[in-house]
Amino acid sequence: EVPWCRTMGFLNPYIDPFETFISKEIPDFDYQAFKKYTDHNFVYDKLWVTKSQGLLGGQLKNLKQNDNIKLPIFIKPRWGHETATSKNCFKIKSWEELENYKHIPDMMWSEFIDAKEQMTDYILLNGQIVYQITYMYSESQNEFIDEWKYISPENKPIPSITEWVNMNMSDFTGAVNVQYRSDKIIEVGLRLARGGAYILSTKNKV
Repeated sequence: EVPWCRTMGFLNPYIDPFETFISKEIPDFDYQAFKKYTDHNFVYDKLWVTKSQGLLGGQLKNLKQNDNIKLPIFIKPRWGHETATSKNCFKIKSWEELENYKHIPDMMWSEFIDAKEQMTDYILLNGQIVYQITYMYSESQNEFIDEWKYISPENKPIPSITEWVNMNMSDFTGAVNVQYRSDKIIEVGLRLARGGAYILSTKNKV
């Protein structure tokens, strides 16, 4: 990626400097945020996030065919601070297929949400949302990866997503990254998307 960006003359947000910087008080990575925010790192338990919305879900190792769970379901690693990208994330359409993944530790399952993914970064001060930036994903995707994201002040998060943040992060100060499909949250992190590169790219110095 580094040689390619240099050859094409593209800004690489991971190595090229911006004019404005984000304070290092805000963690760049989930494992850093998990250690820093011990009172709020429960959001890295994706099974807790699932059940906090009243959705069906559980530990994959405990799931049995006679549990009357309708397929398809979605499986993924349970702990958000221990994983990255979309490794071991799968839509499961048959019980036979599911057996291929039960040996992987700390996996969970949840309802499959058939909707396009979106994402919002919130900035909170003592539990009050003071800023938000919402990313609209491309309709076309490569597996779970979008081809582009659209950033605009006109983009607004779904109200129920904001309500969840207000309810569950009521005394938090810092960044909250929320990924969701339709009005269902699939993952939460206590850092900005891409280490804040999207926010820096707006060139808003205020």
